[in-house]
Amino acid sequence: MSRLPLYFDLIRWNRPFAPEVIVLERPVWQAVEGERPSLRQRMSQIHSRSSGETMGRGMLFGLLAAGALWIVYLGSASIWGLVSHEWLPLGFNLWVLWPAALWCVAALMAVIRFVNYLDVRIRQEGWEIELLLRSEGQLLEESQLGDASVSVSAVAEESVV
Repeated sequence: MSRLPLYFDLIRWNRPFAPEVIVLERPVWQAVEGERPSLRQRMSQIHSRSSGETMGRGMLFGLLAAGALWIVYLGSASIWGLVSHEWLPLGFNLWVLWPAALWCVAALMAVIRFVNYLDVRIRQEGWEIELLLRSEGQLLEESQLGDASVSVSAVAEESVV
């Protein structure tokens, strides 16, 4: 039982977008030939190409969360201290304000993590689409150049005759 939080921490560290992928993309658990990619395949597609960026953002978000936690807690504790003249972190401060600050920051970080997931998806899929459009553009350009050389030679022959 004591290993369970460690297991979840390892999953969260290695695959930070697992909840978003499971809920939004609903991948199949086992890959079947010709179907959508499995959860494992989809996770490796997302995380392998952006692992350094995701890790850097994760460390930055951790620092942001720690700072936001102290700002929210100290702000609410200061307001409570002004109202009740109770400045020591006892009773209401520890039983209500501290958990409320934790939940507020956890909600904020869930939104930030979701926006980060969307950013990674847009960057990866946008890059793939850009590469596809470039290759199609080159094929179209080559076919138009071929047509243009044929039409130029036809015009030249007509002007000679």
